[in-house]
Amino acid sequence: MITKQSSHLQKILQTARTPGFLFYLGGYVALLAWFKRADVYHLQFATKGAPVIIYNGFRILFIFYLFWIVYALGAAVLRRVSGASSERASVEWLVLAFFAGAGLWHVAMLALGYLNLYTVPVAIAISLPAVALSYPSARDAISCCWHSIPVWHNLQWERRLTIAGIGLAGALVLLIKGLYPGGGHDYYNHYFYYYQAVIDRAGLWPNEVWYHYYYSKGCGLFFLSMLLTDPLAPQLVTFCFMAVAAAALYLAVKDVAPASNWPAASVLLFTAFYILTPGWGEFEKDHELNTALIVGVIWMTQRALQEETRTDPRFAVACGLAIAAAVIINTQIGAFYVGVFVLLALFLSAMRFLRAARICVLFAACAGTVTALALIVNYITTGLIIDQAITRLWPLADAEKLHELGNLPMVLNLYEGTKGLIAERLPLFSRESYKLVVQSLRLDLLFPLVGLGAGIAGLMLFNSKKRLTELSLRPATFYTLAITGFCILVCVAISLSFGRTQPVSFHRYSTFAVPVVILLGATLWNVYAPAPAIPLLRIAESGLASLAITGLCLGIVFKDVRLYRHLNMASDALLFAVGGTSIDDAYIRKGTWPFHLPWGAIYPGARAAYEIVGPRVPIWSLHVHSYCMLPNCLMEEFMSFNMAGKWDRIMLGSADEARRDLQNAGINYFFFSNELTVTDPLPLSNIFSPDHIAGHLALRWTDGTSSLLTWPGPDTQPLDDTWVATYRKSVTDSSIVQGFPLAAMRHIYDTYSAMPHPWKPIPLP
Repeated sequence: MITKQSSHLQKILQTARTPGFLFYLGGYVALLAWFKRADVYHLQFATKGAPVIIYNGFRILFIFYLFWIVYALGAAVLRRVSGASSERASVEWLVLAFFAGAGLWHVAMLALGYLNLYTVPVAIAISLPAVALSYPSARDAISCCWHSIPVWHNLQWERRLTIAGIGLAGALVLLIKGLYPGGGHDYYNHYFYYYQAVIDRAGLWPNEVWYHYYYSKGCGLFFLSMLLTDPLAPQLVTFCFMAVAAAALYLAVKDVAPASNWPAASVLLFTAFYILTPGWGEFEKDHELNTALIVGVIWMTQRALQEETRTDPRFAVACGLAIAAAVIINTQIGAFYVGVFVLLALFLSAMRFLRAARICVLFAACAGTVTALALIVNYITTGLIIDQAITRLWPLADAEKLHELGNLPMVLNLYEGTKGLIAERLPLFSRESYKLVVQSLRLDLLFPLVGLGAGIAGLMLFNSKKRLTELSLRPATFYTLAITGFCILVCVAISLSFGRTQPVSFHRYSTFAVPVVILLGATLWNVYAPAPAIPLLRIAESGLASLAITGLCLGIVFKDVRLYRHLNMASDALLFAVGGTSIDDAYIRKGTWPFHLPWGAIYPGARAAYEIVGPRVPIWSLHVHSYCMLPNCLMEEFMSFNMAGKWDRIMLGSADEARRDLQNAGINYFFFSNELTVTDPLPLSNIFSPDHIAGHLALRWTDGTSSLLTWPGPDTQPLDDTWVATYRKSVTDSSIVQGFPLAAMRHIYDTYSAMPHPWKPIPLP
């Protein structure tokens, strides 16, 4: 095995002096040099024209290199476990090695994050060898693609039409989701700031964007890519993963329907599904990494279960690494994988497929172990296992640790908010819960695929004289149906339990169900093999049927998102790609983008405030919609940020104490707009109350709508009665401020003040 691994290294060394290798590695070096010297995001944020064209060209090139960076590490490990010296650059091998590499990279980046090694030199040092190692495979893959072009003319017309559709849909997703500066409310408020805080601190230890530590610390490839390029890198990483997911979906459907158009049609449906996704499917967040990984996990699982012997463990190893990556990226998904594989193991045991059942037990153990380790790390570093289910986990919390980090007040606020959500959760047996399940699984959009597929499968069984067990002889079909079925079952169980408490959030989170349902639907359409001699089933088996069903589902999707209202989405993205607009223009583009408020991602008042205070100077906002996506603009707000770790003293202490704590933390500027809802309970404090604010703060700037406040000084003006009256009205009209349980918080802290350290969890009202 060592000899064969050395053989691969010798092959790389033999090509190291060839022009192709020098061009390949030189391209990556040029990419890194350009990003660090040009730095379009920070230095040319408002620039149009050629710099933006070159910028987007290098970003596309980075997606290409990112694939090979991830692939190289996975391929090296899979070669070692399988004993193969090299592999032909087939789609199957490339996808398998990529998912294995994804797991390894996320483990490595997690370790580097806790060692505070998130620096540009380290990122270059670990990525450059990976690029070099991937050259033989990249060369072979490019050559294979080039030589497969003539095959196009030999394809049936429906296959060519489907492939053309995939190319068009993929290009649109690249333009709209991959390149165009996008995002949504959550991304503008806290996701982006957490990513930036990690990069600024060169490590993963808890920071002021406190609760994102529980969600995003595992996004290692996001952080690596940001170090190598710029802050807009996460959407490039997601696009890369989604492209590989499309390939994995193709392979999974091909295993079920190898001689049909269904593999390509499924990829077309999956890709086009993401062209426009209002309120979900944002490539800047980590949700779609879960989507990509679950496709790979399903495909690799069904291939691993089909293996008769243990001579080739590649699929099992790669699947385990992909599961580890998914849990590291998002701890909560661990419960999903444990549930799926435990149920699958029990089912296979009952069917007497004992070897397959043991593999599922191993996958469940992998997911459970990584999840447990993640929760232990959370507890050690923050004093809290996880912020979800806080009403149940509060008695186990380390209140002293939370207090030391300054997160205790935020956790108490979270507890109160969660109790409110529980009180208002959807009734279990209700139309709303049914709708939540249907929409979480996207069955409202994909019902023709699944519903008609189930009907076709049922008709085949009804008209066949064979028994069901005899009809399920194809292992790929059997295992795919079993895995996707249990995935949907567990997803339904989660939506009816935790999902009813936070239906909007769960709908965004459950985007991973999209490829699962597509794969299930495609499998149902092809459960017969061969089809009985019934005309309807013969039509269903044709390439025309897959195209018709795909077109019908896409028509429903486009009607659901009201595509006719968002026709500018492609033109805006294309305009940015060719330099017609700047990054700044893209962020404030109004148009009809469904996820933007009228001011886009940069609130006008926030822009003016930023121009006064400058980069990297915190501005505490009383609103959640005062977005500021300008470079190094720090618009902080409740309760994404823990406010200097002294929120309790600022809220409950004297005005002088609050000013001292804020100044010590470097928070000297405060933002208020009379056209935005006040979402911060800060006006209930002594220093910010309408009755006393004029005595402690002054105007640094105002345009009559928005105001930048700071401590009184020579460059400020007093708050007059008119301003105070407007401020008082905004505070009075805010249900969030008026409904805040300040008395309960004061009682809790009075109790803690009388308690000796270390503090313990107390019963909460």
